[in-house]
Amino acid sequence: LYPGTYGVTPTSQIATTTDGMIIGTVRCNTTPLQGVKVIGAGQTVYTDSYGRYVLNVNSGYYSLSFSKIGYNATSGGGTVPVGGTLVCDKNMEAGGH
Repeated sequence: LYPGTYGVTPTSQIATTTDGMIIGTVRCNTTPLQGVKVIGAGQTVYTDSYGRYVLNVNSGYYSLSFSKIGYNATSGGGTVPVGGTLVCDKNMEAGGH
């Protein structure tokens, strides 16, 4: 702390981090779903052959949407802690457009 700041950290010293992540696996029952469109944090990614996805983000709250032809769309989200990871696994049900 600097003299005269009374315990307040100057804005220029507050770290902004971009090393947080949102990760997860999307399944239908126990089967991993490949090619699920995941939208969140201004990004669009698709799940891999194991149903997994990764979004690199700053800390904060995020809403995510999940969609795939033939399955009901769903959503989720949560808070990514500073320098941390949010795990957002989803189960999608067959039947959507």
